[in-house]
Amino acid sequence: MPYVLAAVQDMIFATRVREAARSAGVELRTAVTPAALGDALRGGAPALALFDLSDPRCPALDLLRALRADPACAAVPTVGFFSHVEEQVRLDALAAGCGEVLPRSRFVQELPAILQRASAP
Repeated sequence: MPYVLAAVQDMIFATRVREAARSAGVELRTAVTPAALGDALRGGAPALALFDLSDPRCPALDLLRALRADPACAAVPTVGFFSHVEEQVRLDALAAGCGEVLPRSRFVQELPAILQRASAP
């Protein structure tokens, strides 16, 4: 079964992502520390990785760089989301190798479709 990796610390938002993943029939694994990322990746590369780029409690860019540094995960599709007023966060995520960076409101709107793509064979 494909899984989605989520670096989302905010409890309310993590619940929203978890419910959307359940509705899409996708297993969700979370990782908000480098150690947790290593644990999550032991089962193989995810079908998709999601990063909350605005939460200062979650080192999303460090986790994104670590994911990209793993040869098995270099091509994993990634989606980051951020507060629309944090343009530098968007630019930093793109520079770190994030494939798609969306404002939080658009991410919420497109989350079901994003997860459906991850569950496609």
